[in-house]
Amino acid sequence: MEAGDIEKAKQLYQQLKRFYTGLPNEYMQRKLSIEKHLIKLNKDLFNKIHESTAKETKHSAAQIISLMNKSGLAMKHNDFDQAETSYELAKQKFYSLPGGYYSEKRNLHQQLLTLFDTLVETRNSAYSNDFSEKTTRIETLLAQLRASVKVKNINGAVDAYKELKIIFSSLPPGFFQQK
Repeated sequence: MEAGDIEKAKQLYQQLKRFYTGLPNEYMQRKLSIEKHLIKLNKDLFNKIHESTAKETKHSAAQIISLMNKSGLAMKHNDFDQAETSYELAKQKFYSLPGGYYSEKRNLHQQLLTLFDTLVETRNSAYSNDFSEKTTRIETLLAQLRASVKVKNINGAVDAYKELKIIFSSLPPGFFQQK
């Protein structure tokens, strides 16, 4: 057929077809037996792959849930770096799950989204409260600094200034415009 002799290829095909149908019954029975074995093997292989994938998915889902719990616990202790790290690891593990299992994946994905929302809200709330407390302390120290300068209390002014620097440098990230 590579040489372009289609007619010759058709004739050869017909010959093979006649030969195949002309096989004695004993060969046909062996062929059927082989086909049955192949079908069984294919079925067993599919079941093993499905079983293995199900185990892997279940194990990975448990790891994801554990990481999400770790993130939630870190949030409760205002350890937002650890909470974010655990969340990111859970998200990476989620995206490496094997194909299929859409219901389980959808459920895990929803939990990840909820965790992310909680992480953002909790972190922003904690940082906002921290910023408010430090802003109040800064205003108090500025008043002390002005009062110390007004009465020429240099040591008091220097102490207030040093504490101001420490507090100002410890303001939470994301509040640069208010700084």
